[in-house]
Amino acid sequence: RTALSGSVELKFAEAGFELQLRPGLLGIQAILGASLAESESFYGYLGLRREFSWDPFYAAGFTGLGRFRLGERPDLGGGLEFRSGLELGIRTPGDLKFGVVLYHLSNGGIEQRNPGSETLALTFSLPLRERLR
Repeated sequence: RTALSGSVELKFAEAGFELQLRPGLLGIQAILGASLAESESFYGYLGLRREFSWDPFYAAGFTGLGRFRLGERPDLGGGLEFRSGLELGIRTPGDLKFGVVLYHLSNGGIEQRNPGSETLALTFSLPLRERLR
């Protein structure tokens, strides 16, 4: 799945892209993503995701680790950042998904300064398997 998201956080806009690989052992998916903020800050990450479904609704938890490159803001205190969060949404009969995601991004205290950041975003996901045939 590919999820494109945008968010507004205290006058701070961000757009992202995430590739979610096919679920494996215990339904866990590997994820690869990136986000770019209007201030030219960039975050690229790898992680794990687990989704639970109650048709047509779903909930997913995720965690990951990535590299943060500071633009003008926000200053998250370091280059190595952890990302964890929760996504809630609804799946259409065509397997499109619309949701809302809340995640926390911080260096986990490995740097002297660790302000962290919370993001609330809308998501849209579509399966690539049918689109790539």
